[in-house]
Amino acid sequence: MFDLGWSEFLLVGLVALVVIGPRELPAALRTLGQIVARVRFLVDEFRAGINDFVGQAEDGMPSIDPNTFTPIPAKNSDKRQAVSEEYASSAPHDKNLESIERDIKSSNVDTSRDDESSPSSLSADGKGPST
Repeated sequence: MFDLGWSEFLLVGLVALVVIGPRELPAALRTLGQIVARVRFLVDEFRAGINDFVGQAEDGMPSIDPNTFTPIPAKNSDKRQAVSEEYASSAPHDKNLESIERDIKSSNVDTSRDDESSPSSLSADGKGPST
């Protein structure tokens, strides 16, 4: 855990013997043992509680089969569907485009540009042909 070898434990023991003293050392080691035991008990109890919590959560969760999974619809899905249906049922856009193209072709308007009025042949101020 702390990566201490025998030599380090021996050094810690000698320092404890000098600092605490030979009379009080057995009581100090007994107290240290009780503290370590209590900490281990608390860690084990905490670990068991977490495992129980995870087990209960896993028991309450349904297993998801990807072949039969259907996502939960969004709260606004009915509104979105109504708007999309209304948009689809409104005036067809393709027909409007076709009628505009037909009107342009039937008006016999010359849509080709003269060289003088093309943007590349205009002067910098855009008023007349460049020289």
